[in-house]
Amino acid sequence: KYYYLVAKELQENLGEPVEVIVYAHSGAPISGEDENSIINQAKKIPNDVDLILVSGGINDVGIGSILDSSKEASSVTSLSAPIEERMENLLRELINKNQHVKIVVTGYYNIISRDSRLENVDNILGWWWTSDKFSPAMTSPAMLENNAVVHALPDINRLIANSIAFNSACTTALRSAVKKVDGEEGRILFVSPEFQDSNSYKASDT
Repeated sequence: KYYYLVAKELQENLGEPVEVIVYAHSGAPISGEDENSIINQAKKIPNDVDLILVSGGINDVGIGSILDSSKEASSVTSLSAPIEERMENLLRELINKNQHVKIVVTGYYNIISRDSRLENVDNILGWWWTSDKFSPAMTSPAMLENNAVVHALPDINRLIANSIAFNSACTTALRSAVKKVDGEEGRILFVSPEFQDSNSYKASDT
């Protein structure tokens, strides 16, 4: 996990032990009533930590929405708009409880790109594409093969466009939230992983 890699590098540079406490929970939105939401995770963080690594936004939009080829990219962009306010509220919660903590907010990447090799519906994306979360318009007529329902792959161009739309809109939202909360203090930093198309899902250097 990237937070252990960060801790390892800090430890090597500082020459002293670095303790890692993980509150991250898969599928957690930034805010909401869910006890695993990131805002609720934040309330459990001790007041004496030195560095907080935060990532969030994709679960507020929903991976199913991004990888739904029946949706237009503009729809994904609209769904990403609330991320800014939610991240802003989260960052204020974090920075107000600790007067010296530094915070790093990490961005995302294009999930599906031109370099993604989607010859077959696999166990991960296949579950989304063939689940009842999507409308029948998404898929070609099903055919039976060994008593299993098989669907054609969705429009790869739409998936690429949706991935770009989410990454772009989310990056803009996160950068803006960081700027609003941090001002000129320099306590909060947005970091883009700067992954390339070759690093996307099922790409050459995934």
